[in-house]
Amino acid sequence: MLLLLLICNSLLAQNFNLTLRDRLDYVTNTSDVWGWSNETHEYAIVGLFNGTSIVDVTNPDTIQQVHFVFGNNCTWRDIKTFGNYAYVTQDCNSQTAGLTIIDLSHVEDSITTKPWRTDGTTPNLTSAHNIFIDEFGYAYIVGHNFDNGGVLILDLNQDPLNPTVVGRYSRAYVHDCYVRNNVLYTAEYSAGRFAVIDVSNKANLTVLAQQQTPAQYAHNIWLSDDGKTAFTTDENSQVNTSVAAYDISNLQDIKYLDEYNSNPTSTPHNTHVLNDFLVTSHYSYGLVVLDGKHPDKLIEVGHYDTEPTISGNNYLGCWGAYPYLPSGNILASDQAKGLHVFTPNYVRGVHIRGTVTNALTHNALFNAQISIEESGNITTSNTDLEGKFKSGFAKEGQYQLTVTLEGYQTFTETYDLSSGDFLDLDIQLLPEFNGGMTVYHEVEINETITVCDDYDNSLIIDTTLSCNNSSSSAYGTWTFDNIGCITYTANDVSGNYIDTVCFVAANESGEQYNVTEVVFSILNSTTTNTLENVLDNGDYQLMQNPVRNILYLKNNLTQHSSILLTIYDINGRVMLDKQDSGFNEIISINTDELSKGLYILTISSATREMGYVKFIKQ
Repeated sequence: MLLLLLICNSLLAQNFNLTLRDRLDYVTNTSDVWGWSNETHEYAIVGLFNGTSIVDVTNPDTIQQVHFVFGNNCTWRDIKTFGNYAYVTQDCNSQTAGLTIIDLSHVEDSITTKPWRTDGTTPNLTSAHNIFIDEFGYAYIVGHNFDNGGVLILDLNQDPLNPTVVGRYSRAYVHDCYVRNNVLYTAEYSAGRFAVIDVSNKANLTVLAQQQTPAQYAHNIWLSDDGKTAFTTDENSQVNTSVAAYDISNLQDIKYLDEYNSNPTSTPHNTHVLNDFLVTSHYSYGLVVLDGKHPDKLIEVGHYDTEPTISGNNYLGCWGAYPYLPSGNILASDQAKGLHVFTPNYVRGVHIRGTVTNALTHNALFNAQISIEESGNITTSNTDLEGKFKSGFAKEGQYQLTVTLEGYQTFTETYDLSSGDFLDLDIQLLPEFNGGMTVYHEVEINETITVCDDYDNSLIIDTTLSCNNSSSSAYGTWTFDNIGCITYTANDVSGNYIDTVCFVAANESGEQYNVTEVVFSILNSTTTNTLENVLDNGDYQLMQNPVRNILYLKNNLTQHSSILLTIYDINGRVMLDKQDSGFNEIISINTDELSKGLYILTISSATREMGYVKFIKQ
C-alpha cells in the first residue's frame, strides 16, 4: 500500500494542468516535433535520429504512426509546414542531408519526398539546424553549412517543391529564428544575443536592433501575440539558464522584463507562445506552461515531467513542444520516451505586486521583506530600489501578505484571489515611534515655512504641539495652530544650526502615544562652504531618509573607479570615511555610531567631487 501511495504521489507531482492522453515509443531517440492538420485529421511530425515519423493524433488516446521517412543518422531534425508540405532540416553535414520536403497531400494513403540542395545560386545545402516559415510563404533556414551558418531565405510560393533563394544573412551563426510582419528575430547562439532584422527587401536586409540574453546563449526566440514582447531561451548546461522576456515595443530601447528558472533547475530548449501562454520544452524538467500575460512576471501554471528519472542541467528529456493543433492538444517529444500528446488546462496565474513607501514621507522603502503564505507555503522576497515587489502564483486561494522593515510597523493583510487576479498594492508602512520620528526641513535665514503633521491614523483624535512650549529659541521663532501645523521663521544667525520642535499625537483616551520631531536646518552662506564645487547631479540616490542603522546609496553610474564616501555633521566635521570600488549598484554604510541629527554625505573620486546628499540619522 505504501509503495502504491508513493507511486501515485509521484505521478500527481508530474501532472499539473497537463493531462497525458497517449505516448508513442521509438527504437531510436527523438529530436523536435511539429504539428499539421487537414480537414479531417491531426498529425504529429516527429524528428528522429534516423528519420522522420508521421503520427496520426486525431484520437489523442490512440495515436499511431502512419508513415516513416528514413534519413541520415542525425541528432538534429527540425520541421515546419507550409500548405500541404513539411520541410525537414537535418544538421548532420552530409551530401544527402540538408533539407527534405515531404508532400502530405495524400497523407491518408501515401506520401512523397524530395531533397532540396540549391537553386543554383548558392552552395549545396548539406547541413541545416532549423527552419521557420512565415505567414507570407518564405522559409528561413538557419545554422547551415555556409554564410557563417546564418539565414538562407527561400520563396515557397511559386513551387513549394522547388523553392528559390531570395535572401541571405551572414552576420552571425543563427541557431533558431522567428518571423512576423517581415521582421526576422534571430537567436544568435554563439554571439549570445538575439537580433531584430527588417526583411521587407529580402535581397537587402537591415539590422534594427541587437540584445544580449541573460546567459548569452540565445537558443530560440518567439513573440507575444501583440508583438510587444520577445521571449528567448538560453541553452547551456553549465550555467543557470532561463526563459527570458523583453519589451521590444521600442527597438531603440529594448528592456529586460523577467526570466523564469525551473526548480529544480534544468535547461530550457524551445518556447512557443499561444494566447500569451508560453509552452516550453525544458529538457530534464519536462514540458512547462508559463503564464506570460504580464511578461514582467512569468508564472509556471503547467508542468509534466516526461522523463522523471533524470534531473539537472543537461540535454536529456523534453526536446520539443507544439501547441497549435486545432484541437488544442499539445505535442511533446522526449529524447528517450518518444512522442507525448497532452490536453492542457490553460489557467492564468495570480499576481501580487506593489510599492512599499514610508507613510509619512512617501519615500520608497528599499529592502523591505515581503512574505506571502498560501496553504502553509511561504515565499519571501525584498523590495527593490524603487520600493517595488512582484510575486506570482499558479493557483487561486487565500494569500496572506506580510511586509516588515526595521523601524516600521509590520503590515499584514489576507486576500482571497482567483485565477487571473492582478493585485497591485500601495503599502504605506508607519514608522515605529520609539523616541520620535524625525522630519527634516531646510529653511533659509529670515525665511518662514509652515509644516503640518501628516501622520494619518484612525486612532488619532487630536494633534498638538507640546514638546517645547516656548514660542522662540536662539535660532528661530515658531507658532502653531489647533489643526497641527507649525509656522517657523529662522533668525539671522551665524554658523549652521538645527532647531527642533515636535508634534504629539493622542489616542482615543487622550493619552500621548507618539512624538514626531521636526528638525529645521537653518542655512546660510557657510552651510555648504566646503562643498561649493560639488553638484547634486543624480549620479547617486539616497534610498532611505531618515536613515537608521544602515545608509543605502544607489549608484546610477554604469561603472566608475574607486570612490570616497565622507559623512560630515552640520558643522562640517568629518564623522566617517569609507572607500568603495564604485562598481556596486547598492552601496551601504553602517551608521550605528552616528548620533541622531542632520548629516551631509559627499561622494568623490580621485579626480573630482561627484555629489552630495543630506540625510537625517534617526
